[in-house]
Amino acid sequence: MVTIAAAIPKGDRCEWMVQKLTEVGVSRILLLHCARSVVRWDAAKAPRQLERLRKVMMGAAAQSRRVWLPVLEGPVEVAKVLALPGAVLAEPDGALLSARPEVLVVGPEGGFSPEELATSAPRASLGATVLRVETAAVVGAVQALMVT
Repeated sequence: MVTIAAAIPKGDRCEWMVQKLTEVGVSRILLLHCARSVVRWDAAKAPRQLERLRKVMMGAAAQSRRVWLPVLEGPVEVAKVLALPGAVLAEPDGALLSARPEVLVVGPEGGFSPEELATSAPRASLGATVLRVETAAVVGAVQALMVT
């Protein structure tokens, strides 16, 4: 089981991210508010956005012949997720994943703030290039699902 916690991307990129995370088989998707997040959902907007994303998930699950939908939650403050046991930060200076993380945390386009990086959570590199949040979430999910 893999949980991906990712900052909310701009525009329709969130739909794309949720669609692809569903297709590759993650068990849980947490949408994050980070210090440098550009997109922030207010409490009134979030239920409508989550419902729209659940419809995207249903289509992706049908296309990929997936029986169960992932759990979709958010927005959640990144500090709460970083406090979870087994949380791993996706950061360029990290090591390659050698074990499946319980929660892989992907930051916003501007990266994590110094305060968010000050956590004791281990860091995992997703490769040599800098990726957009939605791409990093999918790449991280695939890498996490591939390690035993």
